[in-house]
Amino acid sequence: MAFYAYLESEQKVLPVGHIIKYDGVDDNYGGGYDNNTGIFTCPTTGLYLFNVFIHPVHVSLGAVSLKRNGGSLTHAIAQPSFNGQDLIGSTARPVWLNQGDRVWVEVILKQTDMWSSYTTFSGHLVHR
Repeated sequence: MAFYAYLESEQKVLPVGHIIKYDGVDDNYGGGYDNNTGIFTCPTTGLYLFNVFIHPVHVSLGAVSLKRNGGSLTHAIAQPSFNGQDLIGSTARPVWLNQGDRVWVEVILKQTDMWSSYTTFSGHLVHR
């Protein structure tokens, strides 16, 4: 069980509470990630490792939360560009999931803008 998803296009003015729908999917072993909703639904109980990378558009601050069944697990924040240097925020978290649990990335800061390609969400089963 593993997936790797990314934004295919820039997303602007994402409101607080918006679930990011990573529409580009390179891998989706086990079929748990749904690019229409942005939600990973656990197909097999076990320990998963999730990674989130966010790349805000130029002058915007980006902040997201990795959520499981509505509860926050961890956060990622990225400052706006500084002196021409783009800043990327990231977080990683191992999480025990039961079959049917749902995991997603949700915006937690007003008017978050995200670049395509560099904003990613991935996860994989590491232990049953």
